[in-house]
Amino acid sequence: MWLLFLCLAFHEILGDSYTEELRVRRLASGNLLTEFRLNITSDDIELGPRHILFPRIIAEIISTHSVAELSFHLTQGRWYSSRWGLPPQPSGSTGAMVHAWIYGNETTVDARWRTLINALNGVFCTALTSIVPELTSSPKLAFKPLGPGTDREMQLRYSAVGRETVCTENLTPWKKLLPCKQHGLVTLFNPIKLYENVYHSIGLQLYPTCEGVKCKWFLQLVMYNVVDIPVNNKKLVDRVFIWSFAR
Repeated sequence: MWLLFLCLAFHEILGDSYTEELRVRRLASGNLLTEFRLNITSDDIELGPRHILFPRIIAEIISTHSVAELSFHLTQGRWYSSRWGLPPQPSGSTGAMVHAWIYGNETTVDARWRTLINALNGVFCTALTSIVPELTSSPKLAFKPLGPGTDREMQLRYSAVGRETVCTENLTPWKKLLPCKQHGLVTLFNPIKLYENVYHSIGLQLYPTCEGVKCKWFLQLVMYNVVDIPVNNKKLVDRVFIWSFAR
């Protein structure tokens, strides 16, 4: 059962749009699940030199590495499906997980995948050097494209690194992708409280969307937290501020 549904701050500037959404739900185990979804939509599929709300660094990654779609997640803790049910989507496994659809043939995509991983390392302060080529695969039945069909040849690359440590050094550059860095839901992101949670995950999902002949880029930044809050009312009152991300 959802305890709270909150949608905040819709902005539209020169065609770009930005929305913030927070969902809070009590899990069967008594833990509290918070889902932050921060959505940025570009004005056009062709990203020019001017960027109002859509992050410039993501636009550069798209053009430089011929990215058709991208999903990237950093997770601390383990999701216990037996106690919490199915995890929210999109999400990744413990550690780091990345998959991307990249334009090109097998040879060119391997080279672009390598430079894409290096770019993600630089943006998010990660150390995913072991992904290429040892831990890379190309699943045939998983991770179907989310965007519209295309005649251009593209290949899927996927990898996961369970030993990747998630910390505040990853959270800071993730927050910098947001157009609202000091207002809105971002004010709830207290690193000390976030990393005390039973489960914590941040990530992004990027893919094109089309309405008729008009296509745009859709970037969704997500954060999931499972908080250990007792069900007992008295204890909940006593700890009412302890779980707050803002304190």
